[in-house]
Amino acid sequence: MANVIIKRGNFELVPMTKAHVMQVFTDIAPYSAAEYEEPDLFYALDSMQEDADCMILEKNNVAVQLIGLQAIGNQQVYMWSSFTNQMAKHWMGVVRFSPLIIKYIHQTYYEINLNVSPDNEGTINWLSWMGFIPSGYVEDDKGEALVHFVRCNPDRKNVYALSSRPVMH
Repeated sequence: MANVIIKRGNFELVPMTKAHVMQVFTDIAPYSAAEYEEPDLFYALDSMQEDADCMILEKNNVAVQLIGLQAIGNQQVYMWSSFTNQMAKHWMGVVRFSPLIIKYIHQTYYEINLNVSPDNEGTINWLSWMGFIPSGYVEDDKGEALVHFVRCNPDRKNVYALSSRPVMH
């Protein structure tokens, strides 16, 4: 049993473990599998479980969502997510749980960044509901446009960069 990071009802956010690799691999949603550039999806998932910044949202010990974080600065992180076929059954619970995940990430990072296909209207509405703001378009490796979203921690008033503070003599 993995260490539980957050629990709400039957949902638990846990660190990704070796046991999750096969579970996600055999049940990954086709739209999530299509996003992986790695030709060997099993290898990609296996390497992710070694990363401390990969987590699984489970319902009753069954993986629903894979969440990854990649630091892009001292206070900024890039967040990505993949889903299993369980998302179709449990999407409302995932939506209700998601603010807890964002709050957890904001304990470490001031700014969360992520990119979404402009065709994915449901995800765009979900991100807007959670306080993410579209900040423009970026291109992925295939040259396709993605909407770039940013969310800053509303509980922290980080109005200046610590590295820009004047030196006192």
